[in-house]
This record gives sequence, C-alpha cells and structure tokens, in this order.
Amino acid sequence: MIIQHPELPDKVDALKFTELKPTPNNKHLSVNTMQVAFKQIKKVTVVRKFVFSKSVFHDFSVDTPEKLSKAFELDAQFLKIFKFVKDPVDMANTLAILKKYYGNLKN
Repeated sequence: MIIQHPELPDKVDALKFTELKPTPNNKHLSVNTMQVAFKQIKKVTVVRKFVFSKSVFHDFSVDTPEKLSKAFELDAQFLKIFKFVKDPVDMANTLAILKKYYGNLKN
C-alpha cells in the first residue's frame, strides 16, 4: 500500500513501517508502528440532547387509566384465581387490589 503524506517528500510504503528491527535500548526485535505523522488522534466530546420526537419512541402512547382498565379486564379473563377463590367478596377484593396495582404489575 503506497500512501502520500504532505510532510513527506515522496510516496512512502506503509508496509515498511511494520518491519522487525532492533531498538536502540535493547537488542531484541520489536515491531515499529506507523510514524506519528500518519496518526491522526481526534478527541471530541459530543453532548447529545434527547429529542423525543426524533427518537425511536416517538410512536409511544402513554398508559391512561382507561387503557389500563380495559387491559386489566382482558387479562383478568385468564387469571387462575377463579379456581381457588370461591367467596365472591374475597374475589372482588382480590380483583380490586390487582386492578389497583396493575400498572406496576404489567411492567
């Protein structure tokens, strides 16, 4: 791969920068990395603001009490509580407590 850099006189073979050569401090072979002139270090901090209308949640609809009530009525049809709670007063109290906390339970 041949690259041209404005600070270097001619084309330079980038593969030559990865040849094994002994370093001055020790006689072991080390891999020389690309020269600093070729490195471009860029540190930028991006501050992002969350915009609901541009997010993936823009179609989200908030749970209203009417929606929760309708959802609870549909989910209550599949409860197994009717098999083991026989007293109608206990059943009504249990369903009232479940309906009260349904918004928290469904999540």
